[in-house]
Amino acid sequence: MTPTREGPRRRASSLAGRAWRAPARAGAPLGRRGRSRTAAFTLIEMIAVGLLMALVAAVVLPNMGFRSAQNTLEAAESVAALLEFGRARAVMTGLPHRVVVDFEQQRYWLEAKRLDAPDPLFEDAAGTEPVRWSEQETLPLVAPKRVDDGFVRATGPSGRGYTPPTGVWFRTLETAEGPIDRGQVFLPFAWDGSTEGISIWLEGDGGHQVLLEVAPLADQIRIERVDP
Repeated sequence: MTPTREGPRRRASSLAGRAWRAPARAGAPLGRRGRSRTAAFTLIEMIAVGLLMALVAAVVLPNMGFRSAQNTLEAAESVAALLEFGRARAVMTGLPHRVVVDFEQQRYWLEAKRLDAPDPLFEDAAGTEPVRWSEQETLPLVAPKRVDDGFVRATGPSGRGYTPPTGVWFRTLETAEGPIDRGQVFLPFAWDGSTEGISIWLEGDGGHQVLLEVAPLADQIRIERVDP
């Protein structure tokens, strides 16, 4: 059977059609469909990263503020515990006690009066002659220059002293004589546990504040959180 003329022509045109289609070069731009797929994949990545960063910020930042407020509250509770312990020790031993707050070192500790302590001597306001506590109508909360007040640090951890946690500090103490924010301040307890009313302010990072109010005769110390 002899081949027809149309058969070779069809094969030739088919081969010719294949020959002019050049292969795609490496790095050549993709078609419209390929570009849209690549752009969509990059946009999804950016959205995912943004959502992840927002999630981390939503979880971490509130926890940081909460931790700062919690540290300030725990520091206030520790100071209140030492004040209550000092009051109880004064009543049990029948000896005056006092809590000392040092603004410069940001430390606080408990002191007790010695059994053999003499009537305490202080320099008067002019610094000319010593005076005795028994001759004063009120006990000053601001530390005067001592000659011998008969107080020594208590034994144990309460006498060695404590430091507020990092990021928390004593801001000020409000007394009947005015606010105090420097030097050493004495918070005395008489042998019967009585004391002078005083307010202690602690502040932490982020502006978190806690107020301790020491009543003259009440055993309990009120703690109030004052958030910004």
